[in-house]
Amino acid sequence: MMASIAGYTMLFLTGPVGRPGMATEPITRPGVDGTAFRELGLRCEPFLMTSLTDLDDAADVAAELNLYAALKGTLVTVIDDHGNTWTNVMVLDVQPIQTQTIGVSAGGLATTPTKLITARWTLQATE
Repeated sequence: MMASIAGYTMLFLTGPVGRPGMATEPITRPGVDGTAFRELGLRCEPFLMTSLTDLDDAADVAAELNLYAALKGTLVTVIDDHGNTWTNVMVLDVQPIQTQTIGVSAGGLATTPTKLITARWTLQATE
């Protein structure tokens, strides 16, 4: 099973996926003992995932990074390394961490891959 974000397939996509939980805020008043809490609804903190993608050449790397950048501010479907699927995940940011040149490998996503991109994704579940 290949991992993906918004249909862009990756060799791997790892990191802990944030899970929504009930958010609360304290209710206090001066001179009154104790604290109450107001439920705000389900919320999820932003979380980081790391992807690795193989590509044929430097031109493909530039194009892929532009496609990733275009996902900022959009809701996407995320499929992790284990085949778990999350829908309506907001892409808050994506940053390339490293681009490596490799010898030609077999068994990847590209036809004759010579480049690897590692990217860090900042995501947030919306539901």
